[in-house]
Amino acid sequence: MLPGEGITPEIERFIWSHIPSVAELEILLLLREKAPREFDAATVAAELRIAPAGAEAGLADLAGKRLLEANRQVKGQYRYQPVNPGLNDMVTQLAALYVSWRVSIIELIFAKPPDQIRAFADAFRIKRGPSHD
Repeated sequence: MLPGEGITPEIERFIWSHIPSVAELEILLLLREKAPREFDAATVAAELRIAPAGAEAGLADLAGKRLLEANRQVKGQYRYQPVNPGLNDMVTQLAALYVSWRVSIIELIFAKPPDQIRAFADAFRIKRGPSHD
């Protein structure tokens, strides 16, 4: 694959470290598209036609990964607000790729290696400097 075409290694690593399911990807992209609007689990569930419990878990997980921001005054309300520009850039790239490479991205999510195998493989990866995610 040529640079600038398709899923880059950086996007692949981002998916593997931040996106555990297609449902969470859809939640993230929905909130990004509708930013700065806030969502609760019931609204996300209705918009995406998923179970409210799954929407609630996905919102909390994405907030824990610092891709969404939880409203401190209203419990259960979230909005798209990555903690830094690097994460926002990755989500923006992923959103653009998802339009043309949807099946490949879904396959990548389902093909993620178990955490133990990934951790073992990461131990052998050469570090290039401080991480910015």
